[in-house]
Amino acid sequence: MTKNSRKSQVNRLFSAPIDAETLLKKSAGTRPKKPGSTGPIRAMSGSLMEVEEANEKMKEMIAAGVAIYLLDPSDIDPSPVPDRFRFTDEEAFESLKKSIDEGGVQTPITVRPHPDQPDRYQTVYGNRRRTACEQLGSKVPALVKPMSHEEMLVAQGQENSERQDLTFLEVLCWVWKLWEKENIPRNTIARAIGNKSEATVSTYMSLARLLPDTEVLEWIGNARGVGRPRWEEFAALWDHDLVKEAIRKEISNATQEDYNELGTEGRFTHLLDIAIDVPKQENRQKRTKRQVVRSKFGPASEVLLKETATKMSFEIDLKKQPKFAAFIRENLESYIQKFREEEEMEKQ
Repeated sequence: MTKNSRKSQVNRLFSAPIDAETLLKKSAGTRPKKPGSTGPIRAMSGSLMEVEEANEKMKEMIAAGVAIYLLDPSDIDPSPVPDRFRFTDEEAFESLKKSIDEGGVQTPITVRPHPDQPDRYQTVYGNRRRTACEQLGSKVPALVKPMSHEEMLVAQGQENSERQDLTFLEVLCWVWKLWEKENIPRNTIARAIGNKSEATVSTYMSLARLLPDTEVLEWIGNARGVGRPRWEEFAALWDHDLVKEAIRKEISNATQEDYNELGTEGRFTHLLDIAIDVPKQENRQKRTKRQVVRSKFGPASEVLLKETATKMSFEIDLKKQPKFAAFIRENLESYIQKFREEEEMEKQ
């Protein structure tokens, strides 16, 4: 049996609707009789055993009332609340597409009937597999499950949580969408992201409010490998206007070669380094400009004022102006008291 004929056999098994008895007969008819064989026979046996395992899974789903169909990917819309960034890891996506081209879709995607458009569907999870099939020009096996909008979002989140497939940034942005745009309750969001606590949901929402704007996040991508501590550091620095200016300028000047060479985690690290460096440069410039500022006051330049970034001091030459120095010394307390009184009056 060739690879293509095995692939055709798997595809035929996903014809819709599927009858459980038919699956049993197909599995029994293809069960290998000599599991100890070697060479091509063993390879074929392994493939048929995988088909048999897939059949068993499908039997369970059919018994639970879930319908499996071969659908045209163009009839399936993405989730109205996407939980991941557009495929920023092109290498991983191309690997998935190659795997599907050679061996078919091993696990059906899950969709729900479109709530507003007859004969169309919405993706619950499996959008990467749907997109790969669309690009390959093949149909995609799909479990069709009627769900409410909220049920769909919870199922979508729990599936990705179980596979630990979403990055921290994708989870963060998805929590924000569910709360801000979909008005999903915190306890439901907590279930959708893997049965976390509502306190965790609140923490995520607080951090999401501080994130850079969409243009910056899309340039970075899903930031796989970047966890909460570094995002908190970046979000705190992003509040600085000069940091925003420097990062936007860097993105506008970056070439496609720069983008590809850095990769998604590298792009994050690159922008974080800029965000860290900008305040340091500003402080250095301030110290240079205001290292010591000297000004003279009075008709005979009686007072020399010295000012730095953190201190101010007065100097009076006691040899040239002893009486004036004594006058300042005697009246300084009254000046301080007068200042305090004026300050209190302003508060009233």
